[in-house]
Amino acid sequence: MRYVPEYDALSIESQEELLSVSLSVDIKDWLRKKGEQAGKSMQDIAAEILEGVYQREMQ
Repeated sequence: MRYVPEYDALSIESQEELLSVSLSVDIKDWLRKKGEQAGKSMQDIAAEILEGVYQREMQ
């Protein structure tokens, strides 16, 4: 996952799909702060959040 400034969006790349997500500045700031606290990138934090939501939905 990476931030694409020209689209003001997150880009999630995998072997299967490419996903771009537009987020508000507030959400991006929150993800950045969470990443700094955890020693991870904001992209890693967003991926973990999405994975958690997906896992809950699949139960």
